[in-house]
Amino acid sequence: MAPTPVNVNFAHGHTYAAFPLANAVGLETINILEEEQLPQRARKLGVYLRQRLEGLKRHGIVREVRGRGILLGVEIVADRSTNKPFLPRTVSATHSKTWLYGTASSCASTTIGLP
Repeated sequence: MAPTPVNVNFAHGHTYAAFPLANAVGLETINILEEEQLPQRARKLGVYLRQRLEGLKRHGIVREVRGRGILLGVEIVADRSTNKPFLPRTVSATHSKTWLYGTASSCASTTIGLP
């Protein structure tokens, strides 16, 4: 039987766990979130945004709206009855324009690659 080590130190942590400046910034971020009631505002705005995005379903290309708060995703398809996707060139053009107009988009599909 091997002897049991005595006075063995095991240190576990993360790169910035003991860095005072990073901790101060993190605490101040939490303070701002609480003072400005940002989580509550996100919940309230999220309800409004979801209602508006759900309204886009009437155009026939929105399959599903999902997410939480104001972090929402909209699944867009060429044909909602078959879930047929848009052609890659259509997705690529749409993706580029959303960035031009200051909104964000991403494509999470294995069949379409974006530059």
